[in-house]
Amino acid sequence: EPLMAKSATRPQARDPKEGQLQQALSLRSISTWATVAPAALTLVLGGIFLGRASLWTDEAATWANSTQSFSKIIRNSSHVDVMFLPYYLFMHLWLEVSQSVWWMRLPSLVTGTAAVAALALLARRWLPPAWSALAGLLLTLNPLFARWAMEARPYAAATLFAVLSTAALVTAIDRPSVLRWVRYGLASLCMLLLHLIAVFVLVA
Repeated sequence: EPLMAKSATRPQARDPKEGQLQQALSLRSISTWATVAPAALTLVLGGIFLGRASLWTDEAATWANSTQSFSKIIRNSSHVDVMFLPYYLFMHLWLEVSQSVWWMRLPSLVTGTAAVAALALLARRWLPPAWSALAGLLLTLNPLFARWAMEARPYAAATLFAVLSTAALVTAIDRPSVLRWVRYGLASLCMLLLHLIAVFVLVA
């Protein structure tokens, strides 16, 4: 009877699969925060300053070109700012909602935030969560990128597609398939449509 009591109080052995599942969930949670934290910082900092400064020269060019008719935007692009034609066409539709300064700059803030998250995810392929978060943080705090994320120009969006193009290339090389190479081609095309100088990303 004492033996039965001792066996009844003996703790049950933990299922190894349960421990592995908890560890996997913990790592996924850490990885998620490593992506979300720098992106959230970009969004907050950009949101604070988004509408404070007045438009500068290049942003005024965005407004002047985007508020014209579709036909005039296309006609003007034949001799000036041809590389920004897709951006001006998009902004033409965007400015139909509002022409306030913060609304003009909002697409750059959204794509800049997405670029930071995409970079942290890409870095996660090779680095632990803390270092991948640092990669996103360094982009967030880069003065030039911070400016791009808060101005009505296509540079933040071009940065996003540069990161997506790189990620798609790495994936296509690791696990080749037609679909993955198509994704790489589409991301690269979007990058070039936003800024032709981004061709150096492909060369690199």
